Amino acid sequence: MAEFGISSLGEAVLVNEQFGQDGIGTVRITFVIVTVAIGLLNLGYTCFKFRPFRKKNFNVVATFVLYCYLVHVLIHTFHYADNIYRPVDYHEPKWLYLKYFVSTMEITFAFNFLHTYFGIKYVDSLLSDNGHSANYLFLTCYVYSAMMTVMHYNIEVPSKYSALVNFSIAGEGVSVFLLVVVAFAIRQRADNTGANDSTPYKLLIYAF
Repeated sequence: MAEFGISSLGEAVLVNEQFGQDGIGTVRITFVIVTVAIGLLNLGYTCFKFRPFRKKNFNVVATFVLYCYLVHVLIHTFHYADNIYRPVDYHEPKWLYLKYFVSTMEITFAFNFLHTYFGIKYVDSLLSDNGHSANYLFLTCYVYSAMMTVMHYNIEVPSKYSALVNFSIAGEGVSVFLLVVVAFAIRQRADNTGANDSTPYKLLIYAF
């Protein structure tokens, strides 16, 4: 049984979850396990794809982009898994918490698949043509979906969250911002070498 209240910013949020003897339930535990598994598989896939390039003269900036991406995946995976497991600590908005088809927190769980897809597609494009053919449309979608995490601060003020939760929320925002800054550098290099499609670059600017 869930209890809802109003945050200090006037939003309807989850304030308490009451469980039976089975705790949060098999489905929610499965959500957490699958979320962690997706994150680990993403990390493994990226490292596996990048391994052949480490021994070559691969684009230095593109390499740094990959490292930033890996850091973000780590923080993002922790954030989503922890959020699904402890929504009360995240002052989860009522509409985002409610069960619509399978279980509570299903929207967050499902959204992670889309977010991960955008990230993997960007990495695949980055590892082609020595980092000069990166698909910035996928990166823009990845950045937008990641920045939705900061939405928590539109629901409740930072002082109402614990230090670990603030690290989870702000950490994802900061890490994806770093990813964008480095991606700008590689995009500018491509522009300086005569790349002619600036539309994805503009999309990234609009993202901020």
